[in-house]
Amino acid sequence: MNHSSLQKTATGATDFNPAVEAAILARISERLAHDCNNLLAGIMALGEEFQFHLEDGQPFPEGLKLLQGNVMRTKDLVQRIVELPDKSGPRSHHNLNDLAAEAAELVRKFLPRSLQVETAFATESLPVYVDAAAFRWMFIELAWAASGGPSSAAGKLSFATARQAGPSRSGIALTLTVSGEVKPPGKTSGPEFLHVGPFVKKHDGVFSVEKPGTVFRLWLPEADFTETEVA
Repeated sequence: MNHSSLQKTATGATDFNPAVEAAILARISERLAHDCNNLLAGIMALGEEFQFHLEDGQPFPEGLKLLQGNVMRTKDLVQRIVELPDKSGPRSHHNLNDLAAEAAELVRKFLPRSLQVETAFATESLPVYVDAAAFRWMFIELAWAASGGPSSAAGKLSFATARQAGPSRSGIALTLTVSGEVKPPGKTSGPEFLHVGPFVKKHDGVFSVEKPGTVFRLWLPEADFTETEVA
């Protein structure tokens, strides 16, 4: 969230309401993450300088390589934290397997440990032209609603990707299968989705519930790399 977004959120606010609080929190997180990145860059540079002066065969080079690798992974993590609040962004070309793998990792972090999250992604690349931020939140909401959220009992969410022909062109499917006692006691109504509908409409996709409460399928057009963002 940039400064103008923060100002826009706070404009006209007479109380310290949740919207203002969220905007301030997002801004602080962004600044702290920026500072953290600067510190990590300094550590990385120092490690490279030490490695340059060390001779082969000493134990220090391997340790420095490990240090540098951890720094790079930490920087990637910080970047993901910064991007997480974003609900939408520009569309670009992605491998659906990569997007789904990252989103599934996030799902594992907020669902109860009694729920297993399994993935069976296609071995081939599945190119799509999508808004990655919107996909992330669509995926998270789908998993949350289908599972029943934090009050779910033991069960399993299985995500799979595959090529699947559409009515007029080749496409790619993301399927969520729910098994076990996932829904909490007394919760039998179907999930209501807020992000799925807009995402499907924006990306000319199709969303279906093939077995009520147990199988959810998202179909997207396969990218041919001629796509461009429409303003």
